[in-house]
Amino acid sequence: VFSPSSSAGYIQAGPLTIPIQVQKFYASVNGLLVAYRTPSGDYVIDDLATGDQYVVLDAPLMPVYPLGNGLIATYDAKAGVVNVLSLPQIELGELRLVVMSSPGSSIYVNGTLAGVGQATVFAPYGATLNITAAKPYASPSTTIVHLTSPGTVYVSPVPLTAYVALRVSSPIPISSVEATINGTTLTWAVNGTVSLTAGIPYSIEITSASPMNYCRPESAVLVFPPGNDTFTFNCTLSVPVLELYSSIPASVTIATPTGTVASVNLTPGVPRYLAMTPGTYTLLSTTSVGGRAPLTLPISIGSPGLYAYNVTPPPAASVGVLTVYSNVPYANITVKYQNGTAVVSRIGSVSISLRPGVYLVSASAPGYVNVTKSVIISAGSTLSVVLPLTPYTPPVHRVPPTRLIVIGAAAGATAAAAGLGLVMYRRSRLPPEEVQI
Repeated sequence: VFSPSSSAGYIQAGPLTIPIQVQKFYASVNGLLVAYRTPSGDYVIDDLATGDQYVVLDAPLMPVYPLGNGLIATYDAKAGVVNVLSLPQIELGELRLVVMSSPGSSIYVNGTLAGVGQATVFAPYGATLNITAAKPYASPSTTIVHLTSPGTVYVSPVPLTAYVALRVSSPIPISSVEATINGTTLTWAVNGTVSLTAGIPYSIEITSASPMNYCRPESAVLVFPPGNDTFTFNCTLSVPVLELYSSIPASVTIATPTGTVASVNLTPGVPRYLAMTPGTYTLLSTTSVGGRAPLTLPISIGSPGLYAYNVTPPPAASVGVLTVYSNVPYANITVKYQNGTAVVSRIGSVSISLRPGVYLVSASAPGYVNVTKSVIISAGSTLSVVLPLTPYTPPVHRVPPTRLIVIGAAAGATAAAAGLGLVMYRRSRLPPEEVQI
């Protein structure tokens, strides 16, 4: 009890009366807690229940007056501890507790949301406070405070971990990439995993790829949830890339009209990749494997991208091509096996694929002399045969000189026959050189 017009007052506690000297307007009583300012300038708090007395330190660094900032410093004479309290706390008999947590964390006090990131709690002396901090992608953290003095407590959720595996979508093989994650540089193997704090943004930059650095750089900002997750690098080619493939051992020469650009040896089933400049090229693929023919491919390389070619040398041809014709359009052309069995017979010309071997070709036409010729067909060969026909000329038959003997009465007939151009022969018994007419 004190008088507003006087500096004298007293505390009445049951039968006990305690006279005190106070400065008016600066004393308050709340239950068994009394706070007052003495004429000497000290601010005193007495706990009548415990007998504890708190004296405000009247020091330059912790001034007692003015109280406009809402704070005072108290000194526990028994414990030798200085505490900072607000005047409302003293008047209400409550202590202030400041709860600090990580940004974005929700702070719960005894199940009630008290703030986000930071909270100020007022509670009576001796109160038990159950304080929990929770945050997305983090494990909640809880602490229990038995409030005996004002102060500050730190409660932060436990960050959870995201296990992020690297995946690659690429037209060329990639085994690893050089990456920068929130400023930290690392070599990240394909299907390899990095551990990141879940729930926070990560700036990921892919700067290069191995073993062939033909991809454009890529960047992204992502937030990963707890647990297993993936990051996919999509390789966009920055240069034209030539892919060469062969199912058998092969040697490939890449050339332009001005000369050879590159020569590579291909392992069966293993593609080779070459960075190219735009232009026109010729690929020549050869192999030491028997029964295979060289392969020649003209190609054109343009804008960045993948240019894939199967350069497996093809099997050598197992047949040859035979074409037969004559100078006479209507001649009959015949192709036979060496034993005389006919293969084909046509008018004008014949073009046919044949197995390697010896064949007979012939041409015939009315009024012309037949022509027959032997030809040899080899695998992969192309043979053209012309059979010239010449006109047929009948032979001239001459009678050898004969000695004529005219006998008797036949002379007149002979003369008549001679006059008609007729010659009559009669077999006689004359010598063989003589003929009777």
